[in-house]
Amino acid sequence: MEVSDSCYMHDELDFEYIKEHYKPYSQNGNNPYYLIVDGYSSHVAWKVVKYALTNNIHMICLSSQSTHLLQPLNVGSFRIIQTTCERNPSAWLKRYPLHVLTKPAFLEILTKTRSEVYTMEFIVGA
Repeated sequence: MEVSDSCYMHDELDFEYIKEHYKPYSQNGNNPYYLIVDGYSSHVAWKVVKYALTNNIHMICLSSQSTHLLQPLNVGSFRIIQTTCERNPSAWLKRYPLHVLTKPAFLEILTKTRSEVYTMEFIVGA
């Protein structure tokens, strides 16, 4: 999946996500599937909604002012992942002095961090 220059989602990236990732990896058979989105403009762009409608994907749009209340892992887990993620680049920079921490290198660190933090025990506990 691509990443935008600004690192923010936009209409085309959101369309690519639903078409290339969500549908192929989530749907099985003719049953409808549900995709919960947060009301961000690219999630409800007409191209994305039209694709969802024609592919048996039912979109549920949450109020943009309430999504933080509906994300149980948000506060506890993201604080821990932030702390761990801040520690891992420091270790990377010690291993590779005088190198620039690029986006691909950061994504590698983030992947490692997620696997360290998001264990089944942690998620159940959160």
